[in-house]
Amino acid sequence: KSRTKKGDVIAYALKSCNITDKSDCLMVGDREQDINGAIANGIDSLGVLYGYGDIEELSNAKSTYIAKTVEDIIKYV
Repeated sequence: KSRTKKGDVIAYALKSCNITDKSDCLMVGDREQDINGAIANGIDSLGVLYGYGDIEELSNAKSTYIAKTVEDIIKYV
């Protein structure tokens, strides 16, 4: 089955891994679609600024956290 929306991809991953407690899940992504997918599945998101998205895009998408560098990710995991 084709999954074209990020939310569908995340839902499939959660189901495939039998994850029912989403409190420890974190979606790491660099675009608005990643953040929207996390929100659609009730999980926190970490927008990263070293990819394609910028601070405005990730902030407007309501990313739970934002990291400027790869090293900054450690603060959130």
